[in-house]
Parts: sequence; structure tokens; C-alpha cells
Amino acid sequence: MSKRQLLSTTKIDEVHARPIALGDEAKALFTVDEVASHFRCGVSTVWRWAKEGKIPQPIRIGGVTRWKLDEIQACIAAAEAQRDTTH
Repeated sequence: MSKRQLLSTTKIDEVHARPIALGDEAKALFTVDEVASHFRCGVSTVWRWAKEGKIPQPIRIGGVTRWKLDEIQACIAAAEAQRDTTH
């Protein structure tokens, strides 16, 4: 399997440096740092966007705050769809 084929079928869990099967992404939970990395922005921007409703609200369990990857991806898809209808 070529490197390109491997990258198209797996992603790397940057926290634990292990591959994640693409089918498992919907179950993946991101920290605020991982969301910021995903958008290539600062942590404060992630919190502001969540407060403003630009991205989904995180889930909180105990003292842990996480965003569901599938919700982040849906947010991006919605932004792309809106962009496509305005251009």
C-alpha cells in the first residue's frame, strides 16, 4: 500500500500517535487544543466561536470538555455549502 493510500484510509490520533480507522471518527472526541489545531486557530478563538454559535457547543462530562469530531465536520460541511451557494 502506498503512503498516499494509507493516508486516505487512516488518520493519526495526534494525542496518542496511533492510527484511527475512518469509521471510528464519528465517535472521536477532540480537546479544545485539538479543535484549535484542526482549524489552525487559537484556543481562545475556539471558545469564542462556540459562545457565538459558529461551531457546536462542547460536551462536558465531569471536569472534561470535548467536541465531537462528527459535529465539527458537519459544521465545516455546512460552511462549505453556504459558501457554494453564495459564489
